[in-house]
Amino acid sequence: MTPIVSKRSFFGFYFYLAVASLLCLLLGFMTIGLFIHLYQSPEFETRNYGLLPMFCGIIALMVYLFYRLIKRSPGISVDEYSITFNNKVTYQWADIDKITLNGKAGFLFFYEKEAMTLKFKDGKTFYMIDDLYSNLWQIKLFIKYRVIDKAKNVPATVENPDPAEAKNENFLFYKRFQLLNFRGIMLWMILAGLGYAAIKNISHPVGLIFISSFACLAFFGLSYFLYYVGVSDNYLIVRNHNFFWVKKLYRLTDIKEVVFEQQDKWPNCVIVITNDFKTNFFPAATLWGRDFRTLKQDLLSRNIAVRDEIRAG
Repeated sequence: MTPIVSKRSFFGFYFYLAVASLLCLLLGFMTIGLFIHLYQSPEFETRNYGLLPMFCGIIALMVYLFYRLIKRSPGISVDEYSITFNNKVTYQWADIDKITLNGKAGFLFFYEKEAMTLKFKDGKTFYMIDDLYSNLWQIKLFIKYRVIDKAKNVPATVENPDPAEAKNENFLFYKRFQLLNFRGIMLWMILAGLGYAAIKNISHPVGLIFISSFACLAFFGLSYFLYYVGVSDNYLIVRNHNFFWVKKLYRLTDIKEVVFEQQDKWPNCVIVITNDFKTNFFPAATLWGRDFRTLKQDLLSRNIAVRDEIRAG
């Protein structure tokens, strides 16, 4: 067979790394620039030397981000007989001690994300974060059916149904009014303020461009947290309060697992993992604790596995 080779995600790896590095460099140059400016001025004080360790800390943070992203997304190649990491280390499938296809692994600091973990008999463990790859699901699917189950063939991938298929379905939606949520309130307060500013600056094109750009950033940035879920007898659908065009539909029979997740300052999130190990992440800030409890009971009653990491009950 042709080996399956991993590919890093453009947005999950390269874009994330580029933006984080750019921010660190910008903060670093601002910090060292401020130090140089103060050092050359008569207003320089001894405490201003504190900007130097601050600059070093920012650069160290950037190096740490590089290290963790690369460490948690090793290059992978798999075939019938072995798995190779970073084109250097090769193990036979018989060398594996434990396989965890879905679970959590440390990402940045105390932050954990969905990952595959492979532990080998020589004591080495490799962690692969789902979001850092564009095709890790293909490798998971291969390992599940050819390595674990010893099946001759790998099943076809799951194709998401057309939303038109579910037009006659009766969905029970789990959501709350977005203005009952901090992010929803913040969004519409920002847009209202920017709308007023736009009216006051209607004759200033440059100002309008700036206001419009910030309004778009606020709208898309905060609306990203406002997903909600609907369940019918045959389907699960994910929609967004403000992205009216989003209709992510899943057949219940195609779902391997639903995860309820909460990370640090993020809202509770719903992660849908399909039978081919594709993973989709939806922050659901408008859902309350009791909504997650009811949703969990609903899914379990339909024989959908639920990994409840927020302890909804």
